[in-house]
Amino acid sequence: MFEEPEEPPKKIIFTGLDNGGKSSIILALQRQIAKIATLTPTKMVERSSFEFLDYKIVKHDLGGQKKYLINYLRQPGKYFADTSVMIYVIDLQDFTRFEESLSYYSDVLEKLEEMELEPIIYIFFHKAERILLEGDPESEKFLEGEGKRRVDNLTKKIDEISGEKYQIEYKLTTIFDLWSIISAFSEIMLELYPQSILLDKTLQEFALAENLEALLLLDAHSLTLAQYYRNREAQAILQASTPYFLTLLDSWKPFKKQVDRKRMNVLLNNYNFLFLEIKESSSPLYFLAMGAEPLMIENFEPFSKTILGILEQ
Repeated sequence: MFEEPEEPPKKIIFTGLDNGGKSSIILALQRQIAKIATLTPTKMVERSSFEFLDYKIVKHDLGGQKKYLINYLRQPGKYFADTSVMIYVIDLQDFTRFEESLSYYSDVLEKLEEMELEPIIYIFFHKAERILLEGDPESEKFLEGEGKRRVDNLTKKIDEISGEKYQIEYKLTTIFDLWSIISAFSEIMLELYPQSILLDKTLQEFALAENLEALLLLDAHSLTLAQYYRNREAQAILQASTPYFLTLLDSWKPFKKQVDRKRMNVLLNNYNFLFLEIKESSSPLYFLAMGAEPLMIENFEPFSKTILGILEQ
């Protein structure tokens, strides 16, 4: 029997101006928040990789300092070749450099066109803290609505620069809301692999059969592999709750005591939550479910095997 050739790694480029938060986003994805305070500017290209759905993802964090940006534009093939996704990071708080950032973005698109590359492009409006986006009626009234105006203006200009050739997605992110980064990156991963469509549909069928309000499938990096929400309220509740379950999961890691599997049952405000490790998985996978009725672990047993079967295809 012939073995199928190994799929080449997906290349994801993080780029943008210096001090925009590119390295902080990557550290947050790797859940190394303590290191963010000691970050130094990225020199040229830092490469790292991780596994997602058994695929190797290669991340290239391109330094954003001017001398490095010039090198990228002079030698685009060296840095941008084979790019599947480009994440362009804009510091939403540094409004004095918006025009500079837009100019570099335009230059990058020009090089991509010269190389006949059409990666999916995600714009991360980073450092989008809640006070900037919504304002604080108590002490920061002068900021009220300013973040939204900045986002709208930048989006309009980026759309004009991009034209219709590229698929552009926009995300608001901040290291102070880990979920904003995890959910954005999860969406990128789900774009890359059609297998995710089957996972989403399978989760939906199970969730409807069990009368669940919401259901997530998470990997060891806390990235969402598949998701189902009955409505927007359920989505908002589970997204607000997910970081707390993940933080508690991290707190278990220093303890060596082995258990059959990690699981949590929580009743909060008339909703039942179940956080459950998939037992047979070779690498950690987790369900996070929410329902109005008590959630029975035994109902998840055959379903977990179905999920594993899809992942092994």
